[in-house]
Amino acid sequence: MELKLNDKWLIISGNDDENTSYHESGILKENAVSAKLPCFTHMYIEDHLGFSWYEKRFVLEKMPENDEVALLCFEMATFYTEVSVNGEIVGTHKGVEDPFYFDITDSLKKGENRITVRISKSYEKDLDGYKFDEIPHRNQCIKGITPGACYNES
Repeated sequence: MELKLNDKWLIISGNDDENTSYHESGILKENAVSAKLPCFTHMYIEDHLGFSWYEKRFVLEKMPENDEVALLCFEMATFYTEVSVNGEIVGTHKGVEDPFYFDITDSLKKGENRITVRISKSYEKDLDGYKFDEIPHRNQCIKGITPGACYNES
C-alpha cells in the first residue's frame, strides 16, 4: 500500500527559536503556513534562510502486516535533515539533491500520526556545525543572488 503525503504540510521558520525542539510537541500552528510538497521553504516564507520545520499529520487506518515495512521517502532536502514520527527521531540525513528514506514501521500507530522534519542549511550563520562553504551548494551565494548564481535554497 502506498500513502502519498504531499498535501497539507505546515511550515515554519525555526530561526526565531533555534533551541526549541518541535519533534516532541509539534510545531506552533499559529506561526505556520500551509504548503504542498515538494517545495523549498522560501516558496512559502519570503527570503527564508536557515532553519525550517515541516509537519504533517495523517490518519493510519491499517497498520503494516508482520512481513511489511513502512518507508518514509523523501525526494530531497537541503542540507541537514532530522525526521521524527510521533515524537521519536527516526533518522538524520546530510545531502542536497539525493533521495533518502527511513524505516518508520515501529514508530507508527493506528489512528493519527505526526511527521516532524527539521531542516537546516547554513548561510551567513554556521548551522548545526556546518559552514556554507563546507556543504554542497553548486553555484549558490550565501545570501542574495548575483549573475550566474542561484538563490540559497533550503
